[in-house]
Amino acid sequence: MAGRKQHHIPQVLLRGFAQDGGGKNQRVAVYHRERGIYEPATLGVAAERDFYSSPTGGDEETLDDKITAYESRITSFLDKIRACDTKIVDALEAAEAVTHLSIRPAYIREVFSEMTARLFQQIEDSHDFTDTWKLLQLDRLTPGKEMMKTLEEQYAEYADRTTLPKRKFIQTLYDGIKDHFQRNDVPSMRPLVELLIAHLNQGREKLIRDSHNRALNDSLAPEPRVQTLKKLRWEVRKLAAGALVLPDCVAVAENENGRVSPLFMPGGGETVTVWMPVSHDRLLVGRRYSPARIDVTKLNRALAGCSWEQFVGQQRAEELEQLIPRIGTILREQMDATFSGKSKKGRR
Repeated sequence: MAGRKQHHIPQVLLRGFAQDGGGKNQRVAVYHRERGIYEPATLGVAAERDFYSSPTGGDEETLDDKITAYESRITSFLDKIRACDTKIVDALEAAEAVTHLSIRPAYIREVFSEMTARLFQQIEDSHDFTDTWKLLQLDRLTPGKEMMKTLEEQYAEYADRTTLPKRKFIQTLYDGIKDHFQRNDVPSMRPLVELLIAHLNQGREKLIRDSHNRALNDSLAPEPRVQTLKKLRWEVRKLAAGALVLPDCVAVAENENGRVSPLFMPGGGETVTVWMPVSHDRLLVGRRYSPARIDVTKLNRALAGCSWEQFVGQQRAEELEQLIPRIGTILREQMDATFSGKSKKGRR
């Protein structure tokens, strides 16, 4: 049975960056965007109470139980590649491990939460609601769950002033809202839109958590993603000098246009290279083309930029401390460009 303190980056991966030789209380250096540098044991890094699931009180297998059982395969793979210097790695094994480790961390929830919050804010600030049709559940014959909450609040406010039955009132109001949207009658829509967005925002974190957990329950290493990565040539590289950091997104990718982003996050273009640090001195690399020399300084800069809140290193180091301002920059710059483009589109 798995415990309630659940690691979204497993300790078996974190221990590759530990300062100590063995034991469960190995320490690492965490470089955090807001908290600076601290040195906890791996037990307290990338972990949260009931992150995946809560105890059921019975024999039913939870999502965390499934993940814990699956980790035995990851442990075996990591132990094997950490024990070699330079070696071609089985493509299927590498693809499964990298896929699993990169789809389970908290950064996925945090990034999508930020994106959703920005989208809601943009809708509230917008003078053109035409792009919010599906988001606000107006592409249906009858109201969806969140829209229904808003309409029921409206009925409660007007119940003593209407002769319409509740069901008829709600459907009439819903049809009227859709008609207003189609005619882009913004002033009369704004109070209702703001109320609906408040409902959606209130449940945003739970919605994203539930969606993430459902995806993991469906597959801990989704086959389409595994097959994409399996096409790359995988090898483990041992560094002659320097020390790698572990980003909170675990693995990063470069596309055919030279753009680097967290693996499986929107980056555009076909992936040509994937990097996943497996210890402070070993790097798992998947490439479409022949391998090139590893520039540790340049790679660490990319790993820090692709992190969302923090990255892990083996020791405190001035050159790594200088990377803290880089944390989160790559995804946030991409978001800024995306939402700036949407804003300009809405103003035309």
